[in-house]
Amino acid sequence: MEPKEESKERVDLMDKLHAYLEKNFVALIGRTVEISIDELENPQFVPAPGANPPTYQVPASLAGFWINELGSQMYIHSAGFSEGHIIGKYYSPVGKAGFKLYDLNGSYDTNGDEKKGTLGWTVQWLKTENNSNTSWSGQRYKIGGDFFIYTMWILVAQKDLSNNWDSTRIGKDKFHKVH
Repeated sequence: MEPKEESKERVDLMDKLHAYLEKNFVALIGRTVEISIDELENPQFVPAPGANPPTYQVPASLAGFWINELGSQMYIHSAGFSEGHIIGKYYSPVGKAGFKLYDLNGSYDTNGDEKKGTLGWTVQWLKTENNSNTSWSGQRYKIGGDFFIYTMWILVAQKDLSNNWDSTRIGKDKFHKVH
């Protein structure tokens, strides 16, 4: 099967996107990206109907851009919808997530401090082959001058009852704050 030829406009857009990602997101992603530059530069966090916009401050050691050992990247917004709440965007170059940004929702330990604390978040992999979700739970630490998040994760993929035995995967990730 011959690859589809891309339009000059799409190639130009992808070149701009790659330059932006290389500068701001550390890792580069493939040519089949479905993310707009505007979405990366201005992530939208829309409150639920009747809810206030995110105004609760997230600790500076937690807010920002993170990357793990497999190149997955997340952005944790500097404000949440309530105390202890985090929102953000998640991108994974592994598995079947595709080249998209996904919403991230979670919580963190409000009794923690700038150097340590517990947290957890979930990503729903919408419109993927298996309609799965992943939840991470872990702790953040300041080691030397750098911040890290050590997590365990569980991924559950939608399966027929007869294949339920094959629906769950468990693993671990280490995230490093890059910005």
